[in-house]
Amino acid sequence: MAEFQTWERQVLPQGSIAAPQAGPSLAESFGAGLSELADAAAGAVRAVRKADELRAEKQWEIDQPKAAALVNQLQLQITEQLPELKAQAAPGLADYPDKINEAITRATEEALKENSDPRFQRYVRGYMDEFRVSSATTGIQERTVATLERDAAALQSLMDGQSKLVAKDFANYDAAAALFDETLTVNRHLGADRKAEFSRIAKHALAKAGLDALVDRDLEAADKVLGSGKLDGVLTADDEQFYRDAIESKRVRRESEARLVQQQQQEKLQADGKVAMDAAFKTARETGEYDLAKLAVIKTAYPDNFPEIHDALARERTIGHDNFVIPAQTEAQDQELEDKIKSQWAANPHNAALTEELENIKEQRRLKQAALKSNPEAYVRKWVPELQRGWDEVAKHPDDVDLLRKTMELSRRAQLARGVDAKNVRVLPELMGDFYLKVATGPDGAAAIPQIKEALGEDRRELLEQASKKASPLVNVALMLEPDQQRVCGQLLEINSNGGIAALEAALPKKYSTQSVLSRVQGSLDDLALSFAEQPGGAQVFERIRTSVYALTLNYIETQHMEPAEAAERAAREVATDRYSVQEFNGHYYRVPRRYGTEVIAETLQRYTADAIDYSKVDMPSYLQGLPPEITKLALVQNGFWTTRGDEQGLYLRTPAGAPVTIEGRAISLLWQDLLQLQRLQQQSQPSH
Repeated sequence: MAEFQTWERQVLPQGSIAAPQAGPSLAESFGAGLSELADAAAGAVRAVRKADELRAEKQWEIDQPKAAALVNQLQLQITEQLPELKAQAAPGLADYPDKINEAITRATEEALKENSDPRFQRYVRGYMDEFRVSSATTGIQERTVATLERDAAALQSLMDGQSKLVAKDFANYDAAAALFDETLTVNRHLGADRKAEFSRIAKHALAKAGLDALVDRDLEAADKVLGSGKLDGVLTADDEQFYRDAIESKRVRRESEARLVQQQQQEKLQADGKVAMDAAFKTARETGEYDLAKLAVIKTAYPDNFPEIHDALARERTIGHDNFVIPAQTEAQDQELEDKIKSQWAANPHNAALTEELENIKEQRRLKQAALKSNPEAYVRKWVPELQRGWDEVAKHPDDVDLLRKTMELSRRAQLARGVDAKNVRVLPELMGDFYLKVATGPDGAAAIPQIKEALGEDRRELLEQASKKASPLVNVALMLEPDQQRVCGQLLEINSNGGIAALEAALPKKYSTQSVLSRVQGSLDDLALSFAEQPGGAQVFERIRTSVYALTLNYIETQHMEPAEAAERAAREVATDRYSVQEFNGHYYRVPRRYGTEVIAETLQRYTADAIDYSKVDMPSYLQGLPPEITKLALVQNGFWTTRGDEQGLYLRTPAGAPVTIEGRAISLLWQDLLQLQRLQQQSQPSH
């Protein structure tokens, strides 16, 4: 543009035309000025931007530690929430990872509302995203473990139940095997190979459960099953040979034992028969009763002549009631009377009177047994006048401990004689239970309770059973307390008589809420709650303890002006926590009375579980039968657990699924004194240095 002259017409004021002048035009000059102005403006912008960047950098130096602190705070907050999120998750932790993701997102966005700096937000979100990935991954792993454990427990439960059905009736085998296969088919967590393996193991276990039962009760039926070909491909050749040998061996042994027993009985009865008969007649004449032990010997020794002997004995006794069952008679006397009529009826089965008499006796016995099952104590008290008179005297003289014990023993013997099982015997009538509850809740209840317990001895469990149905939780716990807790016992009884918890809640200072006090009480009992959670019936007992601790806490807030946390801690300690030490075994909890000492009890228990149990005798689920004892031992040592016995005297061993571990049908139990003795023996066996 420099090589050319730019001509422009310029209109002068006079309207004449002037020749253009050489040099830059007005437009060029104006453009140059604009360019310089733009450069200056751009420089200013860059300077401002540079200053802003410096200020932002300085501000970030200030904010970055804050952002890091916020990330740390959020991560700690989420970590503390994880147990609660897991507890709230669906069965099998199905939505646990989602809950983790939602919790992290919600906490992060809530925290970033206070700071809108994009760099601050990117920093926090970046680290929280990394934390989200790791936490969710852990949640997914835990969900997978929970799902597999749930599936395993369900399969084990299914196998246990179906094995019982097959053992009861082998005709259930096909349906049981099909049910197990259908359950495996719909399982989404096992591969095809594992399903096939489990199906094979299940069918094998079901077959063994059924055959074991058949060999025990019906050798011919076991022979028939083995010969039917039904179990071809299920049992191995060794299995089949084992059962055939077992059937033959048992058949031979039964025949041999039967011959030996018969021979021994004949030899003994022939020698003792006449002596037994003479003694039976002597007893009948002198007491009016049968000597039942001798009668059994006579019946076996003289089966052909027994009806005549029996009639002769009946003439010797004078019960005066030959046509119906006397309620006061013992079970043995009832049976003897029925046998007598049966023998007469057998000789003349077409006699209508004898038939009616026999049916009447059977019906009377049935009604009698039903009444005994319903309430054995009330029944014998009604039909044994001496017992009713005894309780009437006890009611008049409740402080006569000897009279009380004699009356309870009479009731116990009367029930046992009438066929009541020992575990179902109840000697404390409700009238006395009500009386003792009334005394316990009276003005001197705290002092009376230890005396009542001492008087009742082991039978005080009946008082506790009656109290659990009729008395409030506070009175229930007061009855459970030890003698050295008499002050606390008195406080609970006083609270109960003065309006209970409702009155204390009404007097609670307004600055506290009942929910806040309850949360403090729950927190003070958290460890103890774990020890009751897996104990049969433990939840109900713990709820009574929690209610009593809550009542005492409210009382201390009102009367001692304590803060809820301090009051709850004191109440929990006085009622329960000071009396127990909570221990852990394979992730499960149990409690130990402190008087036994717990310094190394967990280690001793671990050794006992691993070394002192004969796992070859443990009754395991049928689908695990046949596995080496080492597998059973490994499963229980690694995943079994112990729970506190209901009588607080020791522990029961349980499978990972929670079922009691048994040997020959009896649960494996360990008393505290035995455990401590084992601990001392282990300490003595350790070499001294």
